[in-house]
Amino acid sequence: LKVLSPDLEGIFQNADSVSLDGIDTSERKGINPKTLKYIRYTFGKEASQESHELLDNLIVNWLTPLLEIIANISHGALRIKHHKLIITTKNSRQLEVLSKFQTVFLLDATATRKTVAFELGIDASEILVICEKLPNYSNLKVVQITDLGLCGKDRSESKVKQLDALRIDLTSKHQNLGVIDHLKHKQDGEGYWFKDNRGTNKYMNHDALLAIGSPYQDIGAVAAKYATLTGDYNTSKDNPQFQEYIEHLVKAEIIQMGGRLRANRRPDEALTIYLTSDDDLSYLLDYYPGATLTKTTAFEITPTAGDREQVSRYYLLEAFKQCIDTGIKCTQKAVAKISKLSQPYISKIASKFGGFNALKKILLVLIEALYRGSNNFFDLSEDEK
Repeated sequence: LKVLSPDLEGIFQNADSVSLDGIDTSERKGINPKTLKYIRYTFGKEASQESHELLDNLIVNWLTPLLEIIANISHGALRIKHHKLIITTKNSRQLEVLSKFQTVFLLDATATRKTVAFELGIDASEILVICEKLPNYSNLKVVQITDLGLCGKDRSESKVKQLDALRIDLTSKHQNLGVIDHLKHKQDGEGYWFKDNRGTNKYMNHDALLAIGSPYQDIGAVAAKYATLTGDYNTSKDNPQFQEYIEHLVKAEIIQMGGRLRANRRPDEALTIYLTSDDDLSYLLDYYPGATLTKTTAFEITPTAGDREQVSRYYLLEAFKQCIDTGIKCTQKAVAKISKLSQPYISKIASKFGGFNALKKILLVLIEALYRGSNNFFDLSEDEK
């Protein structure tokens, strides 16, 4: 692709001006209004002259592509970003160079016959795919964390707290945890998508890697590329071909991330990748045969990484346990003081279980089962169970 971004903002000059602001009213009488008008006219004329000179000297290599796209003479895309016009056109030079060779070898870890044909604008039948036998990755465990959502660039304060809690817990469980996040949210010493998930040995001495969020590229740039290569300007969610293209790009980044621990070079070490995603990740097992893929939630990894209600319920459970261990009567007031949750909020949670007394009964049975090995669930009604 060829991307042009003509900058017209600096061409049109704003005229300087004069005003009577800051001059005392008594002193303004000696200033002729015609003089002010003439000065403003002169400034405007100078600005106009500068603009014309800059416009005359402007390199218009973008004008022809712009007109060809508007007239539908050639495929391309137009978009505005940060108040600038971006023109995307097809650059056929690469294909022209490749076409001069009888046979071309392309090496890529994540490309498919379909995507290569798409990028080069050739028929898929012209491509022969040869794959090496993949090593055994039985020492690699992939843990998919499914309850944190997209974890994109725009995150709520509560989401940031959840991810911080997850970082802290996983850091305590591993000798050397690496983290890949979006550039906007990465912390000191961490890597980020589209840079550290590809072609680096940065994490080859880590025993675990936490990858946060799905690596979606700039959707505007992807749409421009797709429209330019295909001539299909339907880049909405309703276009299955465009959605398939986006999914391929995301999968390619995740597949590359999966190799950063270099598990195939460390067969005697147990390695773990944590990935926050709601998507189907089963395709990773095709690229890392022998690896295991399990699903869990951030709350199951550490209760402090749950959402507000999950964390609150956990604090309630711990507060009830503390009451029992210290001999304090399990009243709503005592539980509120220990858990640092307000009584109205506790009442709101308890209402889902039939009130505070019903919740108390359930939690006391649960504590006995979790911490003391007893089984008193038969004391609960079917609804309580």
